[in-house]
Amino acid sequence: MQRITKYPLIIGKILEYTPMDHPDRQYLQEALAKSEEFCIQVNEGVREKENSDRLEWLQTHVICDGLEEQLVFNSLTNSLGPRKLVHYGILHKSKSGKELVGFLTNDFLLFVQPIKFSLNCQQFSFERNEHQKFKMYRKPIFLNELSLLGESDGNSSLSGSDAADNSSKTLRLKDQKKAIILLAPSANECSLWSKRIVEARRKFLENERNRLQRQRSIRRRLPEGRLQLVVVEAEDLVIGRKGTVNPVL
Repeated sequence: MQRITKYPLIIGKILEYTPMDHPDRQYLQEALAKSEEFCIQVNEGVREKENSDRLEWLQTHVICDGLEEQLVFNSLTNSLGPRKLVHYGILHKSKSGKELVGFLTNDFLLFVQPIKFSLNCQQFSFERNEHQKFKMYRKPIFLNELSLLGESDGNSSLSGSDAADNSSKTLRLKDQKKAIILLAPSANECSLWSKRIVEARRKFLENERNRLQRQRSIRRRLPEGRLQLVVVEAEDLVIGRKGTVNPVL
């Protein structure tokens, strides 16, 4: 993989020292374009493989009891194509301090909690928790049901100096029923969570709007069809020049 990514750099360096009128310059330019395109394809393949592996990890390490239907993480979404893991990380409930891990995909947000152990760290690692089990903290929240609360919304349990110290790390969310107040490990991580949620939610809602518009457009179309009849018996029909039958109206 490292060698593949070096090819465009090597070819580009050769091209830099190749005279403009050199007969090989055109071939070098084509080779550079092809190598860059190939690197993009390889990187995309690596990302897809990593995404698939992490979704499979969730399938085998997270117990999802209480759902009406089995949740298959590494599968197609309803309308967004393959499910993608957008962001993940350790969060804490602001009131109880309960340790959670959030997994944001392109169609829902899931909170899980460790079973009979503590993570005791600020960064979540799939590899480090390979032999651990987690359970679903609550049902997945679909992105059309999720929103970010403003600074003045929600009721944080923190007060005084604690509230001032944690305000930049507080992630305020809301589903259809209640607010969800969480603490991120740092202000940067909190900002990143907010950014990822806003972007994923925007794409989700935009896709839903487009899907509904397509459905409405289909319903507005005039009905079209073809009717095929088999004439069993007829009278007083005129035979056309080419042998076709034209009814006398």
